[in-house]
Amino acid sequence: MIACEVWLLRLCACLLVGIALPVVAHASPRLEIIGGLERSLGSLGPGTYRGTVLVTNTGDEVLRLSVRNSGGNLICFYPSAKDLASGDTAVITWHLDGQRILGERSKGITLESNDPAQRSAVLRFTWKIREELRIESSTGSAIILQHDTKGDVWRGVATVKNVGPDTLSIAVPELEQASQYNGLESLVVSPNTAISLSPGDSTPLSIVAKRRTYIPFGSSTPRLHHVEATLAVRASGRQGSTPSAAIAVYGDTLRWIPAELYSTNSFMLLEHDTGRDLWVGSAVLRNIGPDTLMVSAPQLTGWGIDVVDVLPDRTAQLLPGDTLPVFVTTKRRISSCSDASGSPRSLESVNARIVLETSGLYTPVVTIPVYASTAVYVPNAPPQR
Repeated sequence: MIACEVWLLRLCACLLVGIALPVVAHASPRLEIIGGLERSLGSLGPGTYRGTVLVTNTGDEVLRLSVRNSGGNLICFYPSAKDLASGDTAVITWHLDGQRILGERSKGITLESNDPAQRSAVLRFTWKIREELRIESSTGSAIILQHDTKGDVWRGVATVKNVGPDTLSIAVPELEQASQYNGLESLVVSPNTAISLSPGDSTPLSIVAKRRTYIPFGSSTPRLHHVEATLAVRASGRQGSTPSAAIAVYGDTLRWIPAELYSTNSFMLLEHDTGRDLWVGSAVLRNIGPDTLMVSAPQLTGWGIDVVDVLPDRTAQLLPGDTLPVFVTTKRRISSCSDASGSPRSLESVNARIVLETSGLYTPVVTIPVYASTAVYVPNAPPQR
C-alpha cells in the first residue's frame, strides 16, 4: 500500500513537470550613459568649449536615441548614431558658450530613448565662468571724454587689469561701433600693441579723440555730435580661454568750446595740513588763447567746508601764455553722526567748486571741481581718555 502511494506521487510530479510553461526572457534595449548623469566642467575662463558624452546600448534590441535641448548657452548636438544595435556606442557632442555670462551655472539636457526602464534621462552640467579681465575707470562704469582745450582734443583714461589666475596676452583695444555713427572723427588708443599681463597686473588705457561738429539750422555756432561708443579689450589665456571686457565711452558735453582759459587741474584735491589743522589745495589756470583775458577773483562754494581764504582775492589780467595760480584754505565740517568716544571722527564729504568769470568770448566761466582726500578726521594729538 505504501509503495503504491509513493508510485502515484512520483507519477504526479512527472506529469506536473511535463505540463509546466517555459520561462521566456523578453528582449529590450537598455540605455547606459558612460560616466553617469552628473557632469561638472569645473572653473573655466571666458571662452567657448566642447566635450563629448558616450552612450551605449547594453540591451538586446535596437536602441533609438534623440537629444532635446532647452536653449541657453550650453547645447548638445544629435548623437553620432540615432539607432544603436546591441553593444553599440554613440557620441554626443556638447558646446558651451562661456564668453558673456560669468559666474556659476547649470544646465540640463534630456536624452530620449525607447528604453522601457528610462524613456528620458537628464544630463546635468554644472560649471563656473570666472572673471579674468576687467576695465576700471575713475568716472565709474564708463569712460567720459574730457575736453583738452590746449590741443582741442578729447581725452579719457581707464585701467585694464588681469584678475584671473593665468598670464594673459592683451590685444590692442578696439572701438566696436563704426566711427561715422559714434560722434568721433578720429581715435587713438593706447596701448597700441599687444602686451602680456601677469595675474594681478594692470596697464593704463588712454583715448585721444577728435569729435565731429555740425552747425544747427539757423545758427552759426558749432555743436558737437553725441558720443556713444564701446571700447572692447580682448585677450587669450590658457586652455583656450578668450576673456574680454568692454566699457562705454561718452562725451561730457555737446558744446564746442575753443581754447581760451585752460585749467591744468581737472579737479582740486584738498589735503590736510596737520600743523594748522586746515585743508589746502591749489590749481593753475593758463591763458592759451590769442587775446588778453581779465579773470575775476575765484569764488569757492559747496558742501562740507568752511572757507578760510581763497587767493588771488582780486581781478587778474592774463596775457596770452600767462598763468594764474589759485590757492584755497578751508576747514572741514565734522559729521553730526560722530560720537565723543575718542574714536576717529567722520568728516562731511566735500562737494564744492571754484568759479571764475572771464572776459573770454568762448569761456566766460571756468569751473574747477573741489574734493577732499579722506573722510576721517585725524587731530594733531591723540584724544584724551
